[in-house]
Amino acid sequence: MELTIKKEFKDLIPRLSNEEYELLTKSILSDGCRESILLWNGVIVDGHNRYEICTTNNVEFNTSDIDFTDDDAAKIWIIDNQMGRRNINEWVKFELSLKKKDILLKQGREKMIISGSDGGRGNKKEINPLSIIDRPFNEKETHNTQKIIAEEIGKSTGWVGMAEVVAKKAPEEIKEKLRKNETTVNKVYKEIKKEEKKEEKIKQFEQASLEYQDENVKIFFEDFREGAKTIENNSVDAIITDPPYPIEYIDLWADMFAIADRILKPSAFLVTYANHQNLDRIFQLPNSLKYYWIFKLDFTSKPIAMGRNLIATWKPVLIFQKLPFKKIEETLEDNIKESKPFNYDERDMHNLNWGQSLGKFEWIIDKFTKPGDLIVEPFAGTGTTLVASKNMKRRCIGYEIDKTNYESIIKGRIERGE
Repeated sequence: MELTIKKEFKDLIPRLSNEEYELLTKSILSDGCRESILLWNGVIVDGHNRYEICTTNNVEFNTSDIDFTDDDAAKIWIIDNQMGRRNINEWVKFELSLKKKDILLKQGREKMIISGSDGGRGNKKEINPLSIIDRPFNEKETHNTQKIIAEEIGKSTGWVGMAEVVAKKAPEEIKEKLRKNETTVNKVYKEIKKEEKKEEKIKQFEQASLEYQDENVKIFFEDFREGAKTIENNSVDAIITDPPYPIEYIDLWADMFAIADRILKPSAFLVTYANHQNLDRIFQLPNSLKYYWIFKLDFTSKPIAMGRNLIATWKPVLIFQKLPFKKIEETLEDNIKESKPFNYDERDMHNLNWGQSLGKFEWIIDKFTKPGDLIVEPFAGTGTTLVASKNMKRRCIGYEIDKTNYESIIKGRIERGE
């Protein structure tokens, strides 16, 4: 005998665990299907698992009919029937109660429409007797549904309140753990509230230190070691920066490497300008990133005397990559180019003096990121990375502790895009 299965009815029935299903199968194969499968107009309302096991194993079964006024009445009966099962836990009962509440609230809305909004003086029609609404519907009042659900599942209204938060905000994998008794409503609720407090603190922190923001660029007036705490793990597409070179700042490099390993996406790059004198110390610092290459940046200005009886004509740009190792997509010469003809404009003199034109930053950004990517600049300085990122349609978060730089240089450069 082939019976009809209605998905919206079957979905109201909590799934058996593998162990429960195996036990039921063994019982039916050993003793037969002793309980009748209940039908309403040929549709199964109770016995879906028994029916599946019997048809799969060619076991005979009996059916009995039950009558309902409509689909909603059948659904409420299914829910009430499942609530009486001993093998479902408090969370599953709560989920069933929510489904029942939705049905009853819908009936309440229908009653309000039928009765009229004048307190019942409109057209009178017969109301589904299962409706719990005996007066004009008021959704704001919710008919004390927390208390009703609490009484139905044997929990406090406080527990129901926590469960409602969990139902609204917890991901499906957490809810599945609740169904399997692998965690508790109280524990999940506390984690949700803890995360909300953390997010609120981050929001307040960012608002307090945010100096500038537009569609592509954010500038925070703070130490990047503090600011980066608000950046999610594995969320940044590249770090492109020009840190301070004096040896007394070498610890900043170590901190930058550690933060980069946390916030960079897998296989993403840290591209950092450096000076020749400190290369040995930089490579001795603790660093979980993998060294990738040294690029050569030729000075666009005159050569620079660096001490040690040497005159530098180029600057090293170090490339590190977060593991796993992955080749860059484009084959490149290791000599950084201009993205456009370099304009010896006085507005770019602060970079001209060190050969660090905007065009060269744009070349780096073009080769190591793509439009829409998120770049972090721990040392905003005069804002070249920020301007180049904006020009290249990337998003960029910059940190700077020298407010003079921002007020006298960065803001104007970003607004001009040069």
